[in-house]
Amino acid sequence: MKLVTKPPKQVEVDKFSSWALQNKLSSWVLQNELPYYLSNSSLTIEEACATAKTKNLILLHITSNEVFNCGKYGQFIPESWYHDPKTERGRKETREELVIFNSLVPFLLIRVPTWFFGDCLPFTLPSLVAQIKHWKEGDDLIALYPDLVGTPTYLEDAAMIIKSLIDLECQGIYHVTNGDAASELTWGLFIADYLNKSKAVFPHPDQIKNPIHPGLDIQKLLKTINYGIPRWSNATERYLECLS
Repeated sequence: MKLVTKPPKQVEVDKFSSWALQNKLSSWVLQNELPYYLSNSSLTIEEACATAKTKNLILLHITSNEVFNCGKYGQFIPESWYHDPKTERGRKETREELVIFNSLVPFLLIRVPTWFFGDCLPFTLPSLVAQIKHWKEGDDLIALYPDLVGTPTYLEDAAMIIKSLIDLECQGIYHVTNGDAASELTWGLFIADYLNKSKAVFPHPDQIKNPIHPGLDIQKLLKTINYGIPRWSNATERYLECLS
């Protein structure tokens, strides 16, 4: 049996995760006449800030710019620290966040991870699920990296958490994830076991060049909301149940 040396297509959801969450939350915000303005992809961040200020609303901005290469596996990045890939040094905020801070508009800024999955995100977990689900004996093995780490997060859980933050009238920066990190291999094996295709997934034989992909720290979130955040394994299982 041939081993696939090229892993499945990497998650590419910076825009899609923000779009899916905004789409899920916008009708809820409008129906409840909440004082929030959701930024969207059709506006620049400068235009979104100006619109929120003009309408006298709180800017709700969702961004998916998780940190790479700034810590060891298991290290979680706090809300106040971010990473500049050009200089390989830490910094406190991204350009869009600087725009928000300097606009002086009240805001709720949500950072979500890049390992995001849900019904509205066909480019993420569903592609890996489909690859494993349709695998059969004799097919190439699916090689996944044991040293590529992320925080798998379910769209439904993220939306629920953000609604809780809005209900609590929170402002500032919050990280929203399913809490704990997993390697690409660990996540793939979990999916394969659930689908009874455990033979499909194999550790990738090569080391990834940039293996460190720490998660987003949610300690501030845990201190704010009054319920436990489901783990990625629980979230993935619930999503897989929805697909079956």
